Order: sequence, then C-alpha cells, then structure tokens
Amino acid sequence: MRYPAFLIGSGSTAIAVLLLGWLPASSWGGQPAIHGLAVGCLISFTASAIGGLPIARTKDTSPGAQLNAVLFGMVLRSFAALLLGVTAALKTDLDPTPLLVGLAISYLALLLVEVFFVYALMHRPTISET
Repeated sequence: MRYPAFLIGSGSTAIAVLLLGWLPASSWGGQPAIHGLAVGCLISFTASAIGGLPIARTKDTSPGAQLNAVLFGMVLRSFAALLLGVTAALKTDLDPTPLLVGLAISYLALLLVEVFFVYALMHRPTISET
C-alpha cells in the first residue's frame, strides 16, 4: 500500500466517522456540534497524513530504519493532533466538547488505518523475494 492509497483509506475512514457521528452530534448540540465533529475529524485526518509521511518515505528496508520511521511518524502524528486540537478548541468559536470527542474517536479509527499501512509497508516483498 502506497501513500496515496493510505490517504484514500484515511479520508474514507474520517468521512465514515463523521457520518456515524452525525446523528448523535445533532441531537447532542445541533449544528454547532456537527461543525465541531467535522473539524475534529479533519484534524485527525491531517495528523494522520502528517504521521504517515516518514513511514511512506523511508527507502531503507532494514528493520532499524523502518522502526525509526514508524516511531518518528507516531511522534509527528501525536504532536500534530495535539497542537491542532488545542488550537481549534481554544482559538475558535466551536464548542470544544464535540470537537475533542470527534477528534479522539476519529484519531483512534485512523490509528487502525495507519497500523494496516505500516504492516503493508513492512511486509512488502523485496527484490530478492520476487
């Protein structure tokens, strides 16, 4: 699985979380809660895309280099989600509760997509195996 496929999977998952949370958010807080949920999903998608970059760009197939890329991606993803989430919660007029709930739920869902992405990249066949 390459990076564009990862982005498609991440985007589809973020949209699925948004659609699944639409009804609960609308009954919870109306239109402002839906906006918060949407921004939370967008932040998680952005953080996931940023975190996937080092994993996708690693050319070295040694286990140490791949592990370093995964760890660096995890740090980037966590930092991006934290920075963007806190900024959106404190600096916008959105209700912070649905925003942070949407961010947390979509972050966990997108983490599964990233795990599959890392697994696919680490188990790709090398030249000698084909």
